[in-house]
Amino acid sequence: MGESFITYATAYGNVPVGGMSEGIGGFIGWNSNTAISNSAAYGNVTASATQSSIGNAVGGFVGGGGYIILNSVAYGTVTGFDAGGFGGRITGGTLSNNYYNSSANPNGGLGKNDSNGSARIQDIGLTRAQLNDVPFYLNGTIGQVLADRAAAQAAQAAAAQAAAAQAAAAQQAAAQQAAAQQAAGAANAIGTADTQTSAENPPTSAISKAGTQAVAAVAPPKLEENFPNLPPAATPVPHEERKIIRHAAATTHHHGGGGRGGANLRSIEINGQRFDLEKNH
Repeated sequence: MGESFITYATAYGNVPVGGMSEGIGGFIGWNSNTAISNSAAYGNVTASATQSSIGNAVGGFVGGGGYIILNSVAYGTVTGFDAGGFGGRITGGTLSNNYYNSSANPNGGLGKNDSNGSARIQDIGLTRAQLNDVPFYLNGTIGQVLADRAAAQAAQAAAAQAAAAQAAAAQQAAAQQAAAQQAAGAANAIGTADTQTSAENPPTSAISKAGTQAVAAVAPPKLEENFPNLPPAATPVPHEERKIIRHAAATTHHHGGGGRGGANLRSIEINGQRFDLEKNH
């Protein structure tokens, strides 16, 4: 029988096997001459035999043999003897860039390698979450995809942080404005209350007297109190009174050295103030 090829094929459904058999797989059992690429198996593979004497080899994609299998995926859970998440017992060939469900098959992707080193095997375990991106793993773009996602998440986080900071700043500004308005209202209320209190409760006479006394207590002394021995300042003589004094003094001088019966006028009193005519002469 010659070589055959399978590509872009999908196998669904679980594969339960009991009794004695060898080579049980979710996509193909024992593979010796079929080249398979870009294909997938979704079912669970379960073999009841757990002893080597029965000869079971169980794989999520291929049970045994090998040949050529490229860029393919096994999604199911595998149980049995020589069980692997992707291949059961591989005897040779090339298995490259293949993936299996590591969450369901923690023991690995290969049950047993019986190729004595001749087989080239590359099976990569992916978690259930990573299997959602398996197309990007298969075409080699997963690195760029993950980088783009990380950049988008970082940009989204930065935008959310900026929005939160802007909201906090707006909230703080609103709080400051409210506080300023409240303070202004309180100041107006105090001023109005003080004005109303002053109008309704004017100071008593005792308070006014006490204030006058307090001012007087700190007032500086008068000039004459600093110089008690100073003679009192002369009161200025009005112009008309000075004319009277000069006339009286001239008359006294004119008659002073004359007849015997004449009298000398020595002083004159005007408006209660006494003037010495002899000195003013």
